[in-house]
Amino acid sequence: MLDLARNELVVGRATQARAAVREAIGELHDLARYFTPEPTRVLPRTAGPAPVRTTASAAGQRGVADRPTCGFGRTDASS
Repeated sequence: MLDLARNELVVGRATQARAAVREAIGELHDLARYFTPEPTRVLPRTAGPAPVRTTASAAGQRGVADRPTCGFGRTDASS
């Protein structure tokens, strides 16, 4: 996907397996050469699940776990 507003080339994969990530990086480098000006390369990764919280009554009944949430966030590649 090419985000024209930000001049970013985005390539994603459904998994974070090493082979898939390496393939996506190669695809980014391969595709970026066809654009002028050359876009910023973006490889989104999942932010990971949020910590699970449980709530239980003082009587020791079963707790109810909140569902973990996943999403994507922006990070600076140089950090």
